[in-house]
Amino acid sequence: MEDIHEVPLDVVGNAPPAEEPGERLQRETASVPATLQYARNVSFAVLSLLLHTADVASSVAFAVLMLVHRDATPVVEARLNFVLWASLVLGLHVLAGVLVNFAVLAEGRSYSMRETPRRVRPLEVLICLIPWARSWWAMLRHVSVALRREVSVSVVERAAHTRLLQAVVEAAPQGVVQTYFLMTMFVWWVPLLSVCLSLVNASFSYTFFVIFKYYDNVREFPAAWKVLLVALNATFTHGGRTFATAMLAFALQPWVAVVWVLFITALNLVRWKFKTWENDRLTRIKIISLLETFFVATTRQKTLYTTFVYVVFTFVFMQRFHVHALAWTVWGITFGALLLGLALSLATWTIYVRAYEELIYPAESSEKQNAEEYDIT
Repeated sequence: MEDIHEVPLDVVGNAPPAEEPGERLQRETASVPATLQYARNVSFAVLSLLLHTADVASSVAFAVLMLVHRDATPVVEARLNFVLWASLVLGLHVLAGVLVNFAVLAEGRSYSMRETPRRVRPLEVLICLIPWARSWWAMLRHVSVALRREVSVSVVERAAHTRLLQAVVEAAPQGVVQTYFLMTMFVWWVPLLSVCLSLVNASFSYTFFVIFKYYDNVREFPAAWKVLLVALNATFTHGGRTFATAMLAFALQPWVAVVWVLFITALNLVRWKFKTWENDRLTRIKIISLLETFFVATTRQKTLYTTFVYVVFTFVFMQRFHVHALAWTVWGITFGALLLGLALSLATWTIYVRAYEELIYPAESSEKQNAEEYDIT
């Protein structure tokens, strides 16, 4: 995306190195407001990097501690396969890190093909085999340009895109797996901390994406209280859906929960009839149905029926465990989070409509058609 914005980013971060072709860099003036803006931009970029790093570190610590305690007496007596669980947690993280790398590579290649077609170099593919290499590079560049007081939309766009990929491919599945572990095994502070970090990381990533895209389409940020509502909605919606999926897996079988989540994703994908930001940016077409599965969909209708399916998950759980007081507590928290997330989604719907604007309106259209034609009412 060519950097044509006249207003510098003052909430979600700053910009790319000078060697980026076709990009306009802007430096902030040394005034008191600019200093406060600088501190806020740097803090946001650093927080983005630290949250993802903490999420990965907590999962690695969780897996390592399971391997250390795999032969402990309580674990052996309960016939718990900690080696299998550790392998699953680490395997999902590594696989997600590699998938995000290739998605970012495909995104960059499809963008460059519009101007200068080129072949993918073998070194680029090898770098993608290093988990999180490209996503961490995008976050580090976000931090570095914030420290240099430079402003550019394209670097923030790249950071927002990679953070969204991390949310739907890495943090969301990790949250489900580790929540299921807590329900199946026993409460342990390490996986509990890891679950919390996964939820916060995914919610931050999605909020980052929504607020940036809102800015990209409207040329200004929403009011601070609306940003807070979007962040709360991401937390409640994603947290409720994470716990609902784990509850279904616990009540029936894990494969049943996997099949139903894939069914929701496929249903949203079938109903998703719009092109993404650019015609040739196919990687975003592939992740949009995952975004709608774990967060707010591009239409009210899909948001409603997706939430309804997750609510059904919780009732399946209660049908089996309604005699237990703890089950009522878990159900109440999850059910309340789902309803509150839905209410916040509808209350702030204009934010999502504007943020999803380029997902809703085909990029090749010179005129934006009526919203009703694109089913966003």
